[in-house]
Amino acid sequence: MIDQPIKTEGISYMRFLIAIWVVCSLAFPAFGQLDGARVYWPLPMNTNIVGAHAAFGTMNAAWSNLERIEPRLSVQNSLYLFTYTRHQPIFNRTTMWTVVLPAGQISTRTSLPNELNEAFFHGLGDPGISATINLFGAPGLKAKEYARYDLNTTVALGVNATFPLGQYDEDEPLNIGSNQYKVKFSLPMVKALSAWVPGKRVALDVIPSLTWLSTNSNSQGLEIEQDPMVSVESHLSRDLTKKAFISADYSYLRFGKTTYTSKETGAVIQETGAVDTHLLGMTLNFLINDNLQLFLTHLQTIGGG
Repeated sequence: MIDQPIKTEGISYMRFLIAIWVVCSLAFPAFGQLDGARVYWPLPMNTNIVGAHAAFGTMNAAWSNLERIEPRLSVQNSLYLFTYTRHQPIFNRTTMWTVVLPAGQISTRTSLPNELNEAFFHGLGDPGISATINLFGAPGLKAKEYARYDLNTTVALGVNATFPLGQYDEDEPLNIGSNQYKVKFSLPMVKALSAWVPGKRVALDVIPSLTWLSTNSNSQGLEIEQDPMVSVESHLSRDLTKKAFISADYSYLRFGKTTYTSKETGAVIQETGAVDTHLLGMTLNFLINDNLQLFLTHLQTIGGG
């Protein structure tokens, strides 16, 4: 699906434990298909996180709708996000609430014989909101209690919804908005593989998820129906120091079958089968000072079809 590496970077500002952070990946944390390393580690109650993010990549799809692949297009994607996250417990369980406001730009070039066609789009994307509540292993803790917290195993339930409010033109093959509602259900799991001592922590994060997509009611005279997307994201991370960690990242994504139906005749024009994608990458994190944190992530397609 992706014909060039994806490189991402971002800067974050922290207040108390974390107030701003960045994890950039294929689509983006709590907004797209992937979330990132150590995203679901529990934090103290009443922690507020305000984030600024940037992600860049070249692929055969727009960042707003990675489920819809256009093999004849080479799409240069730039994604910018503003996020707000609050850790507010429910029933004394750690709960993370996040609001995402995206914007970005895409530029394309077709590979049709004897034809050169370029296009450029920019604007606001589809906003999203998510909630992730811990089911096991991470009670809601105050700051002093959290300082003594010894993580072993945690399991959470996440729900993320995006709304079709972004810039969209039904006459264009690619858009900043998707013209679709999307709901993602995830089951984030974290397992400590060492003593929970800052500077020595080793952990495995595994995040299986299922994303449901509504019908795109009009795209160049077609209705587009997509089967749910399945993904399994994993991160094996290790502290380098008390202020830095490294993570080996692997993800599997299965984009469901897509059906294109003519709005004029009601006839099925085309059906495309499911697409499997395997991604391998690495994340580096640096705590620059008590108020500034930097995440760098690189992902590369290693197989699929």
